[in-house]
Amino acid sequence: MTGACTLNICFFNGQNNASVTLNGNSIITSTDATGATQDTKYEYLLTGEGEVIITSTANGYIGYFEVVY
Repeated sequence: MTGACTLNICFFNGQNNASVTLNGNSIITSTDATGATQDTKYEYLLTGEGEVIITSTANGYIGYFEVVY
């Protein structure tokens, strides 16, 4: 990433199945997974530039992700 932004990730099964790091530091989503549906976007607020790593933590897959500056 080249600066502060929001990373939105939608998972197929509606549950947050990934961990996100920025320069090795964990980023926690601001979206509650309780009662999530297939169209729930999990928002990760990234405070600056650096390397972002998205790691799968369970079964399921990413429906899409978007970066919003």
